[in-house]
Amino acid sequence: MQAYLAAMPGWKREVGRYLGSYRTGATQLPDAFGPEGLAAFIERDELDVQTVIVKRLPHTVN
Repeated sequence: MQAYLAAMPGWKREVGRYLGSYRTGATQLPDAFGPEGLAAFIERDELDVQTVIVKRLPHTVN
């Protein structure tokens, strides 16, 4: 995994550095994480149909 991350442009070797927290209830926990700050959320509609929403997380979390 680190070899993959090291090959990514702009990647810093600050593995495990705490960036901050979201306020309680400000956001839901992503169902999956991707490279470069991508996060996937699975949402269900009124008919229980699942949709995957992909968002980019901010570089700094306050």
